[in-house]
Amino acid sequence: MEGSFSSNGGAEGMKICKKVEPFDKGGGQEVRRKWEELNPDCLAMVFQRVGLESLIFDVPLVCKPWYKASLDPQSWRNLHFPELNTDNPEEMGTTIFPVNQGLPYSRFTRRFIDEFSISKDVFSFTDLIRFVIDRSCKAAVKLVLPRTCSFRALHYVAHGCPALKILDLSAVLPYDHVPELVCKLKDLEHLILGLNPLYFRKILTQISLNCRNFVGLGFGGYISKRCASSIVTLVPQIKYLMLKHAIIRRENLKIILEGCKELELLDLRGYFDFEADDEVLKMASHIKTFIFEAENYDGGAKFMIFFH
Repeated sequence: MEGSFSSNGGAEGMKICKKVEPFDKGGGQEVRRKWEELNPDCLAMVFQRVGLESLIFDVPLVCKPWYKASLDPQSWRNLHFPELNTDNPEEMGTTIFPVNQGLPYSRFTRRFIDEFSISKDVFSFTDLIRFVIDRSCKAAVKLVLPRTCSFRALHYVAHGCPALKILDLSAVLPYDHVPELVCKLKDLEHLILGLNPLYFRKILTQISLNCRNFVGLGFGGYISKRCASSIVTLVPQIKYLMLKHAIIRRENLKIILEGCKELELLDLRGYFDFEADDEVLKMASHIKTFIFEAENYDGGAKFMIFFH
C-alpha cells in the first residue's frame, strides 16, 4: 500500500496584480511595507519562481498570508521537480535510506519523507508527484519531470495538467508512454526530450494531430534522415528547434533547413564532421537566431555562428 498525501488549493484563475509601492508615507516619514502585506496575487507570482522545495517546506511557515498564498493554484503554475534519487556523494550523507533504481533518495526526497512523517515502507515517487500536481489544481503550465517517473505518474500528468504549455521529459526514460501523454495535452507548445528518443515519430504524430499551438522541440543524440524527415513532415510549422549534444550529418541538417521555413531559432550544438559553409548559411538565412557550435571528435576547437 502506497502512502497518500493531502493537498489544498485556492481559487482558480489569474487575477490582475496591482503595482505595490515599496514604501508607504505616513506622518512625513517613509515606512517600509511588510512582505506579509503584499497583494496575494503578487505573492503567487513570486512563489511560481522559488522552486518546489521552498514552496512545499519553507514558504507556508513564514506567516499566515504566505501560507494562504502558497495554497493558491497560481503559485503552482511552474513545476520543476528536482531529482528524487541521487548519485551525488554530497547528498547521500551517512543515513541509510531505501534505494530506487539502485540509487539512494535525494535530500529533497528525504526531507519530504521526514516533514510529512511518511513511512519509508509505503512511500512512492508516484504519490509525491501526484501530491505536487494536485496542489496545482490543473493550473500548471510548465512541468519538468525527474528521471524517477513511472507510467502511473505520466498517466496522472495527462489528467492533472491539461493546461500544460511546456513539458520537459529530458530526464525521463523510456518514452514508450509519451505518445499517449502528449495526445491529451491540447495546449502543449514546447516539448523537451532526452538523447536518442525512442518512439520519436509516434510522439510527433500525436503532436501534429492534437497540439495545434506547438512551436518548440528540443532533443539530442544521433539525428538520422528519418528523424529529420519526421520533423519536416509532422511539425513543419515549428519555430524553435534545440538540438543539443547532437550528432547530425550535413545532408540531414539540409533536410531540416529546407523543410522548416518558419524557424526563428535553431540551436545546434554537438559533434559534426562538417562546417557551416556558404551553402548552409544561405539555407539558414531565414532564421533569426542560428547557433552552430561544433566540436570535433578529436577534441578540436569549437566555433559558433549567430544570425539575428
